[in-house]
Amino acid sequence: MVSAGDPLAQALQSLEDPRFAESLSKLARILANLEESGLLDVLEAVTRPEVVEKLWPALLGPGVLRLLDRLDRVADVAAALGEAVEEAKPVGVSGLLAALRDPDVARGLGVLVAFLKKLGATAGSREA
Repeated sequence: MVSAGDPLAQALQSLEDPRFAESLSKLARILANLEESGLLDVLEAVTRPEVVEKLWPALLGPGVLRLLDRLDRVADVAAALGEAVEEAKPVGVSGLLAALRDPDVARGLGVLVAFLKKLGATAGSREA
């Protein structure tokens, strides 16, 4: 006999919920897509204990942790880039000079220059 607090009873009860059937169907489609694309094999490979043991320190490395810490900023930049692509219009030299009077444009140009400086330094250190 199965009691109400029993995990088996709870599992059987969840089978009666139509959302569970929909979710299970969706999960089956996702697994089929992953299998078709070959990604399921990749997931299987990277979840082997010997692989996880080697990957875990890299995943918790300072670069990844810094990225995770700044992920909200990365998302904001990606959103701003998407909006800019939608709103962009051709600009000539005089339009560019006029745009530089806009504080947001000047700030954005400063960010771009700082980024190019860091990018150049990184590229230079890899060449050496």
